[in-house]
Amino acid sequence: MRAGVFLSSALLCAASALAQEPVPSAAEPSGGVLREGAEVRASTASGDFDAEARVGLRASAMAVQHFATDNVGTQLKDDPVDTRIRLGGEVGWKRLHVIAQGDVLAGAANGVPTDPALYLDGPHPKVANGLLRELYLEYKAPTWLFRLGQQTSDWGLGLVASGSTHDAAAGEAFGDVRFGDLVYRALLAGRPFFGWGGAWRAIEPAVAVDMVSRDETATYDAGDRAVQGVFALRFAKDDQDWFGVYVVRRHQYGLGADSATRKLDATVLDVAGKWHWPRAVLRGTLSLGAEAAYTAGTTTLAASPQAAQQDVRQWGAAAKASLRFRRWELYLDLGYASGDQNPYGTQLTGFHFNPDYTAGLVMFQEVLGWQTARSAARASDPNIVGVPPAGVQLIPSRGGVFDAAYVFPRARYGVRPWLDIYGGPLFAFATAKLTDPYNTSAYGGGSPLNALGGSPGNYLGTEFDLGVQVRAEPEGVPVTATAEAGYFVPGDAFADASGAAMPPVFAGRLRLAIPF
Repeated sequence: MRAGVFLSSALLCAASALAQEPVPSAAEPSGGVLREGAEVRASTASGDFDAEARVGLRASAMAVQHFATDNVGTQLKDDPVDTRIRLGGEVGWKRLHVIAQGDVLAGAANGVPTDPALYLDGPHPKVANGLLRELYLEYKAPTWLFRLGQQTSDWGLGLVASGSTHDAAAGEAFGDVRFGDLVYRALLAGRPFFGWGGAWRAIEPAVAVDMVSRDETATYDAGDRAVQGVFALRFAKDDQDWFGVYVVRRHQYGLGADSATRKLDATVLDVAGKWHWPRAVLRGTLSLGAEAAYTAGTTTLAASPQAAQQDVRQWGAAAKASLRFRRWELYLDLGYASGDQNPYGTQLTGFHFNPDYTAGLVMFQEVLGWQTARSAARASDPNIVGVPPAGVQLIPSRGGVFDAAYVFPRARYGVRPWLDIYGGPLFAFATAKLTDPYNTSAYGGGSPLNALGGSPGNYLGTEFDLGVQVRAEPEGVPVTATAEAGYFVPGDAFADASGAAMPPVFAGRLRLAIPF
């Protein structure tokens, strides 16, 4: 079983808005990753009472050129039509508020394989009639707050934990956010030294206790139980200028039907920050964000006859830089995820980014997302393997970056205030041999084989991405229309059994949205 313990745990930081307020209203948790965006909003206030409602709509259609997902010629027909209606609201009386958020008709309504015997847990989740994302009680004091209930989880750039509330702005990333980490949480956060003035105002500690509702490792409704304690500390001038650290200690048992014997005990250490410098270069604004995470612990989630218990040793890092001047914005994204090519080793060293922290449009999100889903389906098919191996649910990447290092330079040009064009090349390298657990076990004789049955090289490939976004506000309602395309040229990591390269894959998508 390939190493892949996903730990996108419920992690947080305390508020950002207080540093510039002479008398703060509350410590508003943001995780340092609040994104700017318009929304349809209606609000009312009367004395001590206030209420607000929000709605966002999104419809996205995608066409992906057929490509092979295994070594026996299974071709993927992937033309997903994703929909989502997001509703949110808040009702407050004095310092007490109730916040709610949920999705209706969210997911792939059409165009994706639905048979789990073919693909298990692909990058486009099937449409769900309804999903509650948040419902919690909040008490706001002048310099601190307390929250209790179901909440989304964010930290840093979203490398490990992401609530996946907003799609990226034009040029920041490609594709849609489709998942999101949800937790049942008790949170206390604030700025206890705000009254001391000066730099003391920027110190933001936070503590929380969580029961995970849904993330990459655990799903409460499937019987998994993951409990974690969290401590986070930020130094935040504002939401664009901050750095911080969090530590989470997690205990989990259960992975579907294996709940009696499948356990995880792990600690995550994550450091992250963002900073910007106006008029730094070419009289433009230079922005930098970075995050690095290390996970250590022990687990039996992916135990095998060769290793009844495995040590978790995974680390990943990402950086985002941008330079904005006049109508131009230049971007440079870097990422690294430690690899693991031994499906039966005593250590799990393969790091997985959160599925909604994306790089490009085709390579990770579609090709590897579906190839790993196909591998999981084959490895769990009782007609092929009899009894599925432990941890087979951890094989699918769901479109996230794993076992890879990448460089993604690109540029955005504002043709008009309402029209942007953006794009650039993505170069990706394997940090370990691209290993398909099923093929390696069935045909490899211990040597790593990829999904196509070939001996993988070290270069994942090159991808060329291009996007156009148009924005308008008819009758005051913000609307965006986005068209994106990607052309992926696979490297030798995708060679088939004969050594021939996998053919290039083209994908295009259209999205119409009222942003949330």
